Amino acid sequence: MRVPKIKVEKMSVRVRSLPPGLLTHRFGEEKRQQMADAARQKSRVRKPKDPEREFHGSIYFIGDPDCRRYGIPAIAFKQAMVNGCRVVQGLSMSEARQMFFVLGCADDREHVEIASDHEPQMREDPVRNASGVADLRYRAFWPEWEGILNIEFLSGALTAKQIVNLVNVAGWSSGVCEMRPQQKIGGTFGRFQVVEGDK
Repeated sequence: MRVPKIKVEKMSVRVRSLPPGLLTHRFGEEKRQQMADAARQKSRVRKPKDPEREFHGSIYFIGDPDCRRYGIPAIAFKQAMVNGCRVVQGLSMSEARQMFFVLGCADDREHVEIASDHEPQMREDPVRNASGVADLRYRAFWPEWEGILNIEFLSGALTAKQIVNLVNVAGWSSGVCEMRPQQKIGGTFGRFQVVEGDK
């Protein structure tokens, strides 16, 4: 059997938000501890809500939080692109997962840095938790943002133009982070479009 030499190309694609903006909710250490306690059936006292702390904990920081650099997990963009294959003929989701990767910024490969003229705002939304009980959730919201996706892809399987088109499909139909179209509630947050790239 002859295995052809792998050929990987790299490209950067700039994306810009679509209205109404971005809503993030990072899975923080406090939530992880609550889940670990529940798994061990360890009783815990329910703490009163601290909106400011919950809001701050919902943000993906790049580096020191005091530097005010914000991000979105790079894997969220890949997942959006893979999910976008649902509306693309000839490319299955299982195939797409192996054809490209989305990398973060130079000093944080796990997060795509976002740029915005706005500091994150605290947004309060009514939600239902896993048990169906109504609750309030405090999350970070950006009305506008931009980011650069660093993408590696198999050039024998996809072209740069196809990658750009797939990013556009992902931004329009799937989105990233909370209350995005892909989620069950079918929100409109987290959508984006390509503004620059190898078209």
